[in-house]
Amino acid sequence: MSFQLLQDVEIIRVTAEDAVTEQDVVVPEYALHLTVNGEELATLMCFPEALRELITGFLIAEGLVRDLTMIRSIRIDEERGEASVTLSGEAELPLRLYGNRTIQAGCGSPPLFPRTLESIRARVLPEGPPVAVSVIMDSMRAFQGQSGLYGRTGGVHSAAMVHRGKIVIFRDDVGRHNAVDKVAGEAAMKGVPRDECVLLSSGRISSDLVTKAAVHGIPVVASRSAPTGRAVEIARMLKLGLAGFVRGKRMNIYAGAERFVLP
Repeated sequence: MSFQLLQDVEIIRVTAEDAVTEQDVVVPEYALHLTVNGEELATLMCFPEALRELITGFLIAEGLVRDLTMIRSIRIDEERGEASVTLSGEAELPLRLYGNRTIQAGCGSPPLFPRTLESIRARVLPEGPPVAVSVIMDSMRAFQGQSGLYGRTGGVHSAAMVHRGKIVIFRDDVGRHNAVDKVAGEAAMKGVPRDECVLLSSGRISSDLVTKAAVHGIPVVASRSAPTGRAVEIARMLKLGLAGFVRGKRMNIYAGAERFVLP
């Protein structure tokens, strides 16, 4: 991609002893204007990498498509920040309900596709083999050291898909939601069985991230940070395993204890 992945900025670095002007780098916030079936759908404020995976994961998580067969084509103009998607006719009704909006990269993004309590309950996840807490702890340790971009800038969130104890997909983005959409979308594109995966996130687990995981059929979500109360309620409703504060050899299980093999 020709788009600049890091931006040089001049800063004043201040310590207790002095203030020095020097060069630093920050991550860009890229506006991707998404058009679906000729209609403007959304503007995704994101990190300009893995855009096709981001779009795929976003469309599935928002309930606009059920699977990849409904996506006929994705065309991306990276320089202009435009993406054009053609979906099958089955997507027409959800698209009409959606409406154009801007999805911010920050934590205060607006509600996305309207989901009723009944539609959320319809996402209750089937039973599956539990995952050992030691696998989650080991995966989180590997996850923490994987983002070179975070090491350079401190300005991104990360997400990963863990399958059979190994990180098989890892992505960064300026937004937590985008990072999750990228790894879930890439898993769908590569045929990784999402119903056998653990989703790792570097940030706070909000209700919409839990819902995204459930839509993709991901049975367990884990983060170094905390979940919100609404995220816990929805995870329990959907029988999704939810773990927070996964740090070292400790973690808190907030929902779906049956999804974990405890010590």
